[in-house]
Amino acid sequence: MPGIEEYRKWIGRTEVVTQPAELWPVCGLYAVLDKAEPPKIGDTLPPCGHWLYFTPMVGQSKIGFDGHPERGDFLPPI
Repeated sequence: MPGIEEYRKWIGRTEVVTQPAELWPVCGLYAVLDKAEPPKIGDTLPPCGHWLYFTPMVGQSKIGFDGHPERGDFLPPI
């Protein structure tokens, strides 16, 4: 197993993702929650609504055992 020095190269890495704040993900959440009124542009996101955005999209072969992208690129493989 690599020592701590091997993992220091991951310190300070950043990742920038841009995505338009479209309404359809929140509309889908409202539908699943059986809300009577769909949200409108300008409404406040519901609690945890930010989880609907900036989700990583990777090919099936790049998905790890936990359903997230495999580690080793942005995050260390630990």
